[in-house]
Amino acid sequence: MLNLLILIPRNKACHPGDMVVPIMQRLFQRQGFAECRTAEKEQALRQPLTGCDVVILFKEAEKLDPAEEKHLCEFVRQGGGFVGVHAASDCSEDNQEYINLLGAKFVDHDPGLPTGKVFFNNTNHPLARDMSDFTITDEFYQLDVRDKKADVFLSFMRHGVQMPLALTKTYGKGRVFYMGLGHHEPVYHHPSFQRLLMRGVVFAAGKYPEKINPIGVGFLGFKKGAISEYHHRFIRGVKPFKPTAVCDISAPNREMAEKEFGLKSYSRPEDMLKDDNVRMVVIAIPPYLHCPEALRAMESGRHVVVEKPLALSMDDADRMMECARRNKVMLACFQNRRWDQHYLASKRLIGKRENLGEVFEIRLDFGGYMSPSSDWRSDKKLSGGNLYDMGAHGIDWILNLIDKPVVGVSGYCLHRMWPMATNETHSKVVIRFRDGETATYTDSLIHAGKQPESLTILGTEGSIIFPKVFDDEMQWTRVMDGKQISSQVNCCSDGDHTGSGSLWAQFYHDIADHLLLGLPKAVTPESSARVTGIIETAYKSAELGRELPFDDKYFCLRI
Repeated sequence: MLNLLILIPRNKACHPGDMVVPIMQRLFQRQGFAECRTAEKEQALRQPLTGCDVVILFKEAEKLDPAEEKHLCEFVRQGGGFVGVHAASDCSEDNQEYINLLGAKFVDHDPGLPTGKVFFNNTNHPLARDMSDFTITDEFYQLDVRDKKADVFLSFMRHGVQMPLALTKTYGKGRVFYMGLGHHEPVYHHPSFQRLLMRGVVFAAGKYPEKINPIGVGFLGFKKGAISEYHHRFIRGVKPFKPTAVCDISAPNREMAEKEFGLKSYSRPEDMLKDDNVRMVVIAIPPYLHCPEALRAMESGRHVVVEKPLALSMDDADRMMECARRNKVMLACFQNRRWDQHYLASKRLIGKRENLGEVFEIRLDFGGYMSPSSDWRSDKKLSGGNLYDMGAHGIDWILNLIDKPVVGVSGYCLHRMWPMATNETHSKVVIRFRDGETATYTDSLIHAGKQPESLTILGTEGSIIFPKVFDDEMQWTRVMDGKQISSQVNCCSDGDHTGSGSLWAQFYHDIADHLLLGLPKAVTPESSARVTGIIETAYKSAELGRELPFDDKYFCLRI
C-alpha cells in the first residue's frame, strides 16, 4: 500500500480544493491502493518530509519560502515522488528550484471551460500504454517546459499549435509526474483523467514497470458470434494480454479457434489449466457452471474473469470470493455495460445534486413481445432464470445510480406462452433502499406495448427519461423557481469520453492496470455479488408472495 500526502495551501485561490481533495482521497484509498492523508502546505513543509512515498499538489504553489522549497525539493531529490496537478505549475519565478523540480511553468489558459481533445503524442511512453486519446471539458494549461529532458507524452492543440499537457521526469533520485488538467470537480470523475492520475502516482512512487511481460489468456467457451468472441476481440486489443488458448466441448469451435486465431485448443478445462502459458481464464459458458469452473481455475492459481452473472446464488459468490482471497488471485465479473453511454450520462447528471436533487425512484424496463432464444438462455436449469441475463446489467446500473444500502426485495414472475422455454416469460423486481428510495426492474417476453424498453430516473428536483433505454438522447427536466424546464441532452454532447458508442473494452484495460500496476478495479466482485443476491432474493420472494429483507453485506465493498 502506498502512502500519499496531499498538500493544501492556505490560500483558497480559484480552485475548489474542498470538493476535489475528498474525491482524490476516495479514489486513492479504494480497495486498499493507498493510504492518503492531507496537510496544510505551509505547516507540512516547515520541516523535512517523512512518512510518505508521494507528495501531491494541485492548487497554486504560490511563492514557497526558502524552507518550504528546500524541504519539498530535498524530499524528491532523495528518492521521493511528486505529483503536480493543474495549478501546481502556477508558481513564483522566485522559486527556481521548485520550477526545476516540476520541469514546467504555467503561462496562460483560454477563458472559460472549453471542450477539447487531448492526445498522446508519445504512445511509447509507459504511462500512455493502452491509453486512447480522449475529449474533456476543462481549463487547458499552456506550459513553458523548462526542463528539456522532461518526457512530454500528452498534448492538446491550440490555434493549430501542439501544446504540452502532461510530462514525467526525474529529479535527483526521485520521480515527478505533472498533468495540466484538473481545474474543476467534474474532471476528477472522468475515467481517462482518473486512470492517468493513478498511473502518475504509481510512476512517482517508483512502482511503474518499464517492461511488461504479456499475460496469457485462456477462454473457457469459444464460439464465433457468441459473447466469447467479444471477449477475445477486446483482449486482443490490450497489449498486456495475449490470447493463448481455448477450451470448448465442440470440435468445430476448437478447430475454428486454431485456424482463424492461432489459439491452442483443449477439450477439457483441467487440461487447459495445465498450460503454464495461461495465467488468466475468461469464463464464457452458461451461468450454472460459473462457480465450479471459476473455483477450479482459481485453485490452480489463475486469475478469473466471469461473464455475467457472477454466480446464481450468494453462497456461490461468497465461495468464489473466498477462493480468490485464499489463492491471491483476481476475480472479476464482466459488467461491461457500466461503460454504456446512457448509463454514464445518467450517472454524471446524478453526481451533481443541483441537476436532479436526491434520486428517489428508478424504473427500468427491458424486453418486448418475442419468442425466447432456442439456446441455454431459455433453460432455467442452465441460465438460472431470465433475470440473470439482462437483469444482471440492469440491476447493476440501479445499484450504482442509487448509492444506498438495499433493505428489501420483492419479486414477481409469470409463465405465459412459449411452452418450449422453462424460463419465466415476465419478471419484475422491486428494490427498496434504506431511506425509502425504490427501484423497479422488469424483464418481459410478453410486453406488447409501443415502448417496452425505457429508463426513468426521478429526483426531488428533476428527472431523466430515456423513452428507449439505448437512445443517444435523454429528456432532462429540472425544477427551477417552481417551474419545470425540459431539454434534450445528447449523451456525448458535453465531451463524454465514450464518443458515439460504448467502450466495453475499457473493462479489460482496467483489469490490466489492476494486475500490473495494482490500481483498483472498476468492477469489484462484491458489487457483482450484490446483483446476484438481489436476483436470488427476488426469485425467493416470488415463490413466497411477499417482500423479503435483504442483507446488503457488500454495500461498503462495492467500489
